[in-house]
Amino acid sequence: MEDSTKLREEAVANIVFRIHALIYLLVNIGLLVIDLMFDNSSSINWFYYAAIGWGVGLLGHFLFITRTVGFFSIEKEVNRIKNQNKYRY
Repeated sequence: MEDSTKLREEAVANIVFRIHALIYLLVNIGLLVIDLMFDNSSSINWFYYAAIGWGVGLLGHFLFITRTVGFFSIEKEVNRIKNQNKYRY
């Protein structure tokens, strides 16, 4: 039963990431269109700042769900606490 719950949580996390990526894509396309249509006076496009800033957050979300970054792994932290408490008592 525990394995099916874990698989369901991973599936939900993957779907939430896909929704996050889709919203990122749609909003940034809209921002690009607005930037190109209404901001003809300056040579610097502000769209890139929003896309890069949000892109860093999207990358963090991806790293969290794939557990690439071990520092933020919940499972590793739970195991660390269990091992720490095992030797304490």
